[in-house]
Order: sequence, then C-alpha cells, then structure tokens
Amino acid sequence: MNRMVTLLGVLPLLAAVLFAQDLPHATVAHGGFAFPDADGTRLMALSAPDRPLGLQPEDRDFLAATAAMNTAFCAGGATHPVEFAGHQASDGKGSFRQTTRQFPHLDGFVFRLKSHDRLQENETCFVAADVFTRSVIRLALDQPDRAVQCAPGAAERIAAVRGRGVTHCWTRAREAAPGGVSVLLAEFVRQGTSALASLVVVDGDRLTFSDMPGNYTREGGLSVWRIEDEGTFDPHHFRVVLLARRGAALVLATSWAGAEGTVLGLSQSDGDLFRPIILDSWYQAPM
Repeated sequence: MNRMVTLLGVLPLLAAVLFAQDLPHATVAHGGFAFPDADGTRLMALSAPDRPLGLQPEDRDFLAATAAMNTAFCAGGATHPVEFAGHQASDGKGSFRQTTRQFPHLDGFVFRLKSHDRLQENETCFVAADVFTRSVIRLALDQPDRAVQCAPGAAERIAAVRGRGVTHCWTRAREAAPGGVSVLLAEFVRQGTSALASLVVVDGDRLTFSDMPGNYTREGGLSVWRIEDEGTFDPHHFRVVLLARRGAALVLATSWAGAEGTVLGLSQSDGDLFRPIILDSWYQAPM
C-alpha cells in the first residue's frame, strides 16, 4: 500500500502540503512513530514506505541507529525504556493494515519494553534516543471522548495574536504544575473558502502554533480538513504524544485520526510556528 496515497486519503489537504516538502517518515536524529503488539510488550516502527525487497538506504541508516533508541514516549510524554529486538520482514499474509492485530505480518523495526508495563492496543508512541528524556514536559491528557473548553480568555488571546477570530477552543493537554505549559486546539473563523485550525502550545507568554489549513471547496465542503468531515473540526481526533524542550526550541509529536487511519507528525518550533520534521501515517481501515 502506497503510504503517500494512504495519507492523502486520510487527510488530503494538509498531507498534500506536507508531502510537497518531501518529509521523512522517521529520522536517525529523532526516531520514529511506533505502535504496540497484542501483548503490549513490543513496539514496531514501520519500515520505509513502498520499498522493494531488501532494506532501502533510509532503512539501513535507521537500523544502524536503533541501538541508541532506548526510550518510547507515549501519551503525554510517559516514558518506557525499550531495547531493539530486531528487524521483522513482512510475511505477506496480512491485510495490509498497520494495526496492533496485524503486527505479526508487517515489515518494521521491533522494540521490546524493558519494564513490566503493558501498552494499550491503540496506543501511539515515539521511539527515540534519550535526547528528549531530560527535557520532556509531563502532560496530563484530557480524555479522548471529552472536549474540554479552553480557560477564559484563551480564545481571545489566540485571536489577538493571529489576527483572526476563534470559533472554538479546546484544551487537549496540560502540565500538572500551576501555570505550566498547555496544549490547546483552536478553530478559526472561516475566511471565504479558507478554513484554519491550529494546535497551540502555551508556554507562559509564548504561543507557538502548528497550523492545519482546510478548504471549503473540496468535495463541496464535505472534506474540508479530512475525508468526509462535512466541514466539522472534531477535537477528539487529536492526541499529544510528546512535548519536549530541545534547547530554546519545543518539539511536538501528535497523532490525528482520519477516515481510514492516523496521521503522525513531529515538529520543532521556529519562532511562533512549528515546522514539520517527520510525517507518517498508519492505514487502519476499512478492516
């Protein structure tokens, strides 16, 4: 399954913009996204998309770096020590879905949890070297099935900074300490055919935006941000996987559920915007 086509199907508008930048699905310097097996004791980072038989150069580079990838960061920056367990080749017997249940059939890099922790079936993790361990920001995640409104004044503050009204504002994660970092999700006022939403990291006086543009002309407004969303921006589809400091910059890893799978991204702050570093996707439905 072509993962570029898959991602375009999951989230056509943003994916088209990001793929134009030729972003990798994983990097040696940062790591890659991974999901657990049925027992919740192993994780798989998928191999490079559309590769023929034999490891591609990016796979070989990643394989050479796996020994240093000793930490899995999962929801809210929860850390799990891991060790590389080897490369698994596809057996060609699966359904070509990239899910926990298809784990035994997929081609990827397998990591074993070194603790007695067990990951949930739908968990999303980012496997990396311990470069983030000392600087990860511990976040309390809002429940996926809840849409918590932003604190009073937050929407007005975001609107003032961006010069565009905010129609909805939700809190997706927050640091436990009073006055700590929070991750908000804002939907902005429609401007003609332009739609815009953004994940906003609020760090004291600093606001950093990860923008998600949409377009109301796509399929007559039936697929503004993602396939068949009917122009409705749903906050339940977003999870914060990791938020960390890297020098003066912030690094943000997120997952965004779509009609047929999940879009995964790692970005680093540059001024008041997050610039994408990694873009990946998991094709998960229809089963």
